[in-house]
Amino acid sequence: MNIQTSAEPLLPQNFDSQIGLVFKRLAGIYEACGQSGLETAVRATLVALGRVALEEGERRARALSGRTAPRPGDVRVTAQARRTGDPDTFDVAD
Repeated sequence: MNIQTSAEPLLPQNFDSQIGLVFKRLAGIYEACGQSGLETAVRATLVALGRVALEEGERRARALSGRTAPRPGDVRVTAQARRTGDPDTFDVAD
């Protein structure tokens, strides 16, 4: 059994090791609880991942909604090529 002290981090610093830890824990649940325990753990893991993705998406949306003007590096999309009928433009609709 791994016992963490307050000086040790809860997660490894390496991203690949963090992913490996998730799979190691899921494999341990399968060994200890069988197929039904693994199914429950996978469902709970997927719910947690979905919740985190939703929260991150909402955080990014709040950050973007705070912008009032386009940044210099933003791409501006217009329909200028279609209006002018420039034959050199790439248009998949024609």
